[in-house]
Amino acid sequence: MINGAHVIIHSRDEEADRAFFRDVLEWPNVDAGGGWLIFALPPAELAVHPTDGPGAHELYLMCDDVDATVRDLTARGVEFTRPVTAAGWGG
Repeated sequence: MINGAHVIIHSRDEEADRAFFRDVLEWPNVDAGGGWLIFALPPAELAVHPTDGPGAHELYLMCDDVDATVRDLTARGVEFTRPVTAAGWGG
């Protein structure tokens, strides 16, 4: 029985992205060697969507209270470049 998954995000600035997950979101992690951090994820879902063009990656972070989470992340220095909305789906 499959009991987990390993997700890989390709990044143009992996150090900044690792720091975001480690320092801002405070996700538990282990160093797999040489600074390659592996993060423990909260419960997750997987969706497969059709495309006619090249595939794209999307990462949605789910929470119970969007407004409170935006306030908390803003206080931690996160700059939102697009409006944040409650999608009403997921988890």
